[in-house]
Amino acid sequence: MGATSKNLLVIKLQPKIYDHIMLTVCISFFLLMTGISMTFFSLMKQQTSVRKIYKKEMVVARKNLIHLRHWARV
Repeated sequence: MGATSKNLLVIKLQPKIYDHIMLTVCISFFLLMTGISMTFFSLMKQQTSVRKIYKKEMVVARKNLIHLRHWARV
């Protein structure tokens, strides 16, 4: 193989390597964004469930307070 043949081989391989690197970068970026969005969604869902529990506890506490006030008057 002459020097010219090696240069042509390198030139022909470079676009394939570039395409492979770009594909890898795109897939990595997609997986990273998916992971971040899934984590964000999970945290939002967790926060929502904590708020629901807090609201339920507040309703129960309010009912107990009203009940205690009623018995204190009697």
